[in-house]
Amino acid sequence: MLVGVPIVISDGAKPGIHAAGGLEWNFTRNFAAFVLVGVEVFPTAQSTATVKYEKVIFVPSLGLQARL
Repeated sequence: MLVGVPIVISDGAKPGIHAAGGLEWNFTRNFAAFVLVGVEVFPTAQSTATVKYEKVIFVPSLGLQARL
C-alpha cells in the first residue's frame, strides 16, 4: 500500500492525494520488482478557464527496486 501527496505547481502549489496498492516480487535480498495500481485526486485543480473542478487520475506503476 502506498499513500502520498503529489503537488502540481500552476499558479501556486496545489496538493493532491495519491493512494495505490499492488504487489512486490523479491528476486534476491537486494533486488525486487513491483506493480502498483492507484489513483490521484486533485480537488483544487483548475482548468484553463480558471473554473475549479475535481480531477481524478488513474496511475498504474511498474518498476524495479535495488537496495543496499
